[in-house]
Amino acid sequence: MQYRRYIEGLRAVAVLPVVLFHFGISAIPGGFSGVDIFFVISGYLTSGSLLDDLERGQFSIVNFYWRRARRILPALVFVMLLTCIAALFILLPPDLRGFSLSIIATSTFWSNVFFWKTSSYFSIDAALLPLLHTWPLSVAEQYYIFAPILMFLIYRYIGKRWLTTLLPIILCSFVVAVMATSLAPTAGFYLLPTRIWELMLGALLMLKCPSPLGNRFLMESVGVAGFGLLAIGFFAISASDPFPGYNALYPCIGTALLIYVGQNTPSTVATRMLEVRPLVWIGLISYSLYLVHWPLNAFAHYLSFQKLDPLMTGAMLVASLALAAFSWKFVEQPFRQKRAFTSPGPIFAFQRSRSLSFVPAERRGRSAMAFRNGFRTMSSGAFPSGTGGMASVSTRAPAGSKAGIWRIARAPAVFQQRFFCGATPSPRTMFPAWVLT
Repeated sequence: MQYRRYIEGLRAVAVLPVVLFHFGISAIPGGFSGVDIFFVISGYLTSGSLLDDLERGQFSIVNFYWRRARRILPALVFVMLLTCIAALFILLPPDLRGFSLSIIATSTFWSNVFFWKTSSYFSIDAALLPLLHTWPLSVAEQYYIFAPILMFLIYRYIGKRWLTTLLPIILCSFVVAVMATSLAPTAGFYLLPTRIWELMLGALLMLKCPSPLGNRFLMESVGVAGFGLLAIGFFAISASDPFPGYNALYPCIGTALLIYVGQNTPSTVATRMLEVRPLVWIGLISYSLYLVHWPLNAFAHYLSFQKLDPLMTGAMLVASLALAAFSWKFVEQPFRQKRAFTSPGPIFAFQRSRSLSFVPAERRGRSAMAFRNGFRTMSSGAFPSGTGGMASVSTRAPAGSKAGIWRIARAPAVFQQRFFCGATPSPRTMFPAWVLT
């Protein structure tokens, strides 16, 4: 599929507000809506890739998943390995157990369901969960399970009636999203049924794009309207507003308008703004930037017990950009090139090893049972509501552990000082006794 430079700029417009919002910049109260921009872009590009395969007669689900794996897994594995190492030295044992469950959920692309069961996205304690930000990846991967098959069936057997087939799905999903904002807001935020309309909006834009407007002024106006809708999403929406629902229309329709003017000629002012070099560079590293920024933020909050000052925020932003650039150059790029080591076997084997890398050898056989029991424990109320497994009660170490008794006292805001009673073990001695028990 043809490279679209303005898409990189649009990715930058999406990721920067998300990062700044997560870092506590109050000037962008709706920065979280940048994730919705990513959903529209993902639906647009993925459908274009599948359409190219179908038109060339080279459609293959295996090859599609291989390309997605090469795009998603290398940077994700890299960041998760770094996060696991940091977690061993930073998280307390009860929190380490919750983190290990999130590792399994993320590795199997069900983290959106996991965090739906354990934590509200906008709760105070959510800032302490190092892998909370992986929920959109799970939504996208769940969409990729059926999207290729659906496109193949429409292309082959329904005469390419994209609008007739996809529009009802988009409308139904949007109605469910609107209803969920009042009936089940947490489920509506995390789960695929309320987000699929955003991905399919991008897909429909690729598969059934409207013809360009004949008037240059109208095309320029469409570009300005697109930026205006994105601005409303970033600055007029906050965490207290119902979302996604009606409010998700601002980032999604704004993104669709900017893609529409970008793929038509002649180039508009809006498209040229998205193609400026700094935005394109940030767009290139946007995936890695999204992955690395949140663990830094979570660990910083975990250690500080208070709101981060501007100096720390600036340091985290610089560190995020540096790590993202490193990940893009030395992790993402090598795997995107068609080399022998990027065949499907090694990549998926690497994914499997990642999901077990954080689990002690003697307990790996019990990981699936622990994951299932973890959901049962969460649903029964053993984990405090909204904490995602962050402990708030005194906990005794298992028999044979060198830890003795760990007593952890926390206020609901989780910003009280923690202390230990008994010998403090090293991560090596405490880890097998606590993870997945």
